[in-house]
Amino acid sequence: MLIEEQIKKRVVGFGNGSIVYTPKSWIGREVIIALPKLSLKEEVLDLLKPYLENIQGIYLYGSYARGEQEQDSDIDVLVISDKRFSLEKKGYDINVRSLENLKKILIENPVYSLIFKEAKTVLNKSLLDNLKKIKLPISKPNFSFILDTTKDVLEINKQLIDIEDDSFDNVAVIYSLVLRLRGLYMVDCVLKNRLYSNKDFKKFVIKKGINDFDLLYDIYRCIRDNKRIRKANISKDSITKLYILVKNETKKKNAQIN
Repeated sequence: MLIEEQIKKRVVGFGNGSIVYTPKSWIGREVIIALPKLSLKEEVLDLLKPYLENIQGIYLYGSYARGEQEQDSDIDVLVISDKRFSLEKKGYDINVRSLENLKKILIENPVYSLIFKEAKTVLNKSLLDNLKKIKLPISKPNFSFILDTTKDVLEINKQLIDIEDDSFDNVAVIYSLVLRLRGLYMVDCVLKNRLYSNKDFKKFVIKKGINDFDLLYDIYRCIRDNKRIRKANISKDSITKLYILVKNETKKKNAQIN
């Protein structure tokens, strides 16, 4: 349909509804009224409008910030606020934190700094810049949550792998190993002051000889997002290779961090 003339007007209230005033010359003509789609930043600000007086900063992070979003990806939003509130909306994962709490988390778990590295500002860029400048402690206690728990989980995973048949169908083990390997790769990104991306993570794993990692990562995502898992042919040998890679990377990171 060709557009003969176009104007922009604000909708105003009228009784129990609303109206749009148009030029007198349009009387008797048929018009199309369309509501413009908000940009992602405008949509986030509109969503958080009731809480803005307590908000110090709003930032996109995760797949949307990295430009790696898929059709079913949630929009991850970090909100820094001096007053706690909870907000749920389909398609959004809204994380509300105080500034003091964020600084504490950064010191205790430097991997959290990757969020600030990839974040895109919706509100208050200067606060984000200041958070990026916080000096991170690089020592074993600060990475112990990932390193120590991975070591414990690996022992359990090994026992579960050993009792499986050649056709491997324990998706919980796959989820656990991918989750741990992803965490270790993030530690590596922190140590090398590098941005994290799913694309680079997959490249790293495939380079290590896990050729069907796309399939394994899809299973990980389905479990993480509570979605139905498609039936897939995965060999025990492939999962054993993944287990060995996680084990070796855990040893390597323990040796790298004093």
